[in-house]
Amino acid sequence: SGSLVLSTDLSFKPYLLTAFHCINTGSDLVISSTEEAKVNHWLIKCGYRLQSTYAITFNGANYRAGWYNSDFALVELYEEAKQFSHLTWLGWDRTGNVPSQGVGIHHPAGDYMKISFDDDPSQNDIYPSDLFPYNVTPHWLEHWEQGIVQPGSSGSPLLNESKRVDL
Repeated sequence: SGSLVLSTDLSFKPYLLTAFHCINTGSDLVISSTEEAKVNHWLIKCGYRLQSTYAITFNGANYRAGWYNSDFALVELYEEAKQFSHLTWLGWDRTGNVPSQGVGIHHPAGDYMKISFDDDPSQNDIYPSDLFPYNVTPHWLEHWEQGIVQPGSSGSPLLNESKRVDL
């Protein structure tokens, strides 16, 4: 999963925010040239919904930035996307304020888009896991009242009460 995010210059560059571990398949905590090259061949589908009359496919992207410690990666799509008026670029918030509620938009198990809701304030937590060879720095922990997350949901953003990606 991933989301188009708006850059600070409002240029609508096609930046896709996802998870570091979606690109880094090894345990070395570094995006290798092989892993970076795989991003060049990604097939990115936008509008992948159950009852959608459209779906837009983009072919390939360039790896731009990532950090294992916060499990983020940013790639730039090869193709322009701003001409598609039905796509949404998400704003973001890096204030560190505790979100009073959270929404996740994701593709569990690679399925059609799903939305999960947490009506309670987020909790700050460390994520120790067998999935990662490291502990991710503090992040927001959600207890979903509606919906679930599962493999395939990785890379999806947490939207706060202001409908911004909470970084």
